[in-house]
Amino acid sequence: MQRPSLAFALSRSQTQHIEVAADGSPCPALSCATAPNTPHSRATATPHSRVVTPTLTPVGHSPANGRVHMQASTRPDCISVIAPGGGTGINGAVYAELGRDPRFRVDIVGQSRAPYDCYPETWAHGGPAPNLVSFAQDVLNQGVLERTDCLVCGSRGGQVVLPHFWQMRGRDVPPAVVLNGGVAMNLPTRVSWPDSAVTFLMIGGQDNFRGQLSCEEYVMDTKSRVPPGNGTTAILYVEEMQHMPQSQLLSAVLPHLIRAVLLWKADRIDNFLEEVRLILRAVSSAGWHGRLLYTKAAGVWEEIDFSPYQVGKRQPTAARMAQPQENPVAPIEHTRKEEMKALWRAAV
Repeated sequence: MQRPSLAFALSRSQTQHIEVAADGSPCPALSCATAPNTPHSRATATPHSRVVTPTLTPVGHSPANGRVHMQASTRPDCISVIAPGGGTGINGAVYAELGRDPRFRVDIVGQSRAPYDCYPETWAHGGPAPNLVSFAQDVLNQGVLERTDCLVCGSRGGQVVLPHFWQMRGRDVPPAVVLNGGVAMNLPTRVSWPDSAVTFLMIGGQDNFRGQLSCEEYVMDTKSRVPPGNGTTAILYVEEMQHMPQSQLLSAVLPHLIRAVLLWKADRIDNFLEEVRLILRAVSSAGWHGRLLYTKAAGVWEEIDFSPYQVGKRQPTAARMAQPQENPVAPIEHTRKEEMKALWRAAV
């Protein structure tokens, strides 16, 4: 039996919640949901689809698949947002706004707080499938990456889901925007980060992912985890950013982050640099402080500081190698308890 689709789309029109069956037909309320103690509960649960649009059918039958017949210059880029950790609830309005941009089609993949929204067994608070690794594999099995131009991951999506994509598909994984920079952290398993990967990390000085590091140490640690052979990684560090990026901040920069990685992937360097300038203008004019870094070549970084209405290239300093810690700290997990704290902080 065909598995239901993982994705739902953000319509450009007024939305309503509709549950759909695997064949795309509407189904009664709750009939698609996973109930406890059923054959589709924790032992065998797979992601299911919640479609937010009056007319959209699952991805497998969606008119969006017809985009391959459109001219490349006119079709919108397909942006797949990994829901677990992506802030699709509190920043839902930001993703809805992104979906109204004619340059993009936005699909939300999976569902936050679903049975699979938990760390795998290699993590201290992890457990057996369904977990984020089994979810990531289901995403691959359903061909989501083949119809994706850019991924957006956040928090544990960057820690677990994107690394699994890279491990299984390597250079074939689309460019990614990684909120919270989870892929560039101390993780319990090695990240198979491709030298060819195109990635834009967005990290925050008020994010619990910083741990006990100073802000400067946090930026340097993130930078040090990029493979030395990779020449297509950028980092946006915003001093005031919390784990749940403030909606005003995310709304201002997310379209530019996405455009930047798409242009970088296409080797349109001048256009990529223009998006970098637009990002710097957006954050500085809105009163944020921080730094933007990007690789000019493999292992060669450009660093630019920004503050309210000021942008300046950072003076080059002697290269510093990250020193291994004598007593390494445990990987930072963003469990549901931490997520509730982050939601509370974002709401006040």
